[in-house]
Amino acid sequence: MLIIEYVPQAFPEKYGPQLTKPNELRCAWSDLVWAGLTVGRRNLRHVIRPDTYAYFEIVYRSTILYTHLQAADYRPGLWGPLDTRIIQSDAYRDTDAGEKAAISSFLGLVTAKLFVEKLLDVSWLLHADTYGRRLPAIKGRIPDLIGFDKQSGTWLVVEAKGRSRGLRRQTMRRLKARSQPLIAGRKPELQVGFAGYFTAQSKILKAYLEDPPAKTDSRSLNLDLTLKSFLTDYYALLFDLLKADYGPPSFLEEYGGRTFRLKAIDEADLHIGLDEQIYQRLGGDDFSLERFIASRIRAPRIEATEQITVGGDGIYVALGERWSPTRMHRPPPDRGG
Repeated sequence: MLIIEYVPQAFPEKYGPQLTKPNELRCAWSDLVWAGLTVGRRNLRHVIRPDTYAYFEIVYRSTILYTHLQAADYRPGLWGPLDTRIIQSDAYRDTDAGEKAAISSFLGLVTAKLFVEKLLDVSWLLHADTYGRRLPAIKGRIPDLIGFDKQSGTWLVVEAKGRSRGLRRQTMRRLKARSQPLIAGRKPELQVGFAGYFTAQSKILKAYLEDPPAKTDSRSLNLDLTLKSFLTDYYALLFDLLKADYGPPSFLEEYGGRTFRLKAIDEADLHIGLDEQIYQRLGGDDFSLERFIASRIRAPRIEATEQITVGGDGIYVALGERWSPTRMHRPPPDRGG
């Protein structure tokens, strides 16, 4: 498995030792790809046909991760490969400053989503830019990510940064709370400042996260979101992909006692899909928010393997041989054989 060292700051004791002292997060490549494919951003579905957009967006996001990340090493162990760290690939290090900034920003969002899922059990986390025209365009006030906790029924917001050459104090100060927004008239239960960064010398991926002091004042925005629209937007990319004629047809497969509707993305050497119950509910006319939330709470969790992840959101990601631990420690051009 992969290891990401992290330092949490100022989280209440109720979150336990995983968020009150430095620790390590264990994950698989499939976890990172799941986070990258679901973190969301402003949709181009009104510009490009939904089926082709969805397909190539999946290829694009997964390719960023495959090309620019690498395992530090590969060491066979008695029960499988020994744990290793994530480093920058040569392709990442060779990009110019503008490209590097865009890649590190995306990786900041991806690692933020991964940590929120693993440490807070919040799977529904979506980039606020997804809502584009529906949110007030006031610079510096809208958080990067908005999430919903299905267990507690509360909202949270995340300010996420990505850095390619260490973590500076200036970046940490920027993660402090800005005026806290209201979501559907309610204060978020939690606000997280997060930075995913590579160390300056060894280029190892690490993370810093903080529960900053909240500040709510008369200028605080009220983000007028409904849970139904949030969930619809969350699944839109994958739902478009699975119902589209573009690419190979979708198919059903049993895994971990559940049925998933899957589609092969050959260019990225992966399969992606969705719990069939969720797919049918999203496409039906009798969508009941209460029944949907209840079914997600009851759904059995499936532990990730080296190659397969099923998120708490019911999204399934299975990686092919190109993503295997025996290859991912090599530079990207050398992973083909």
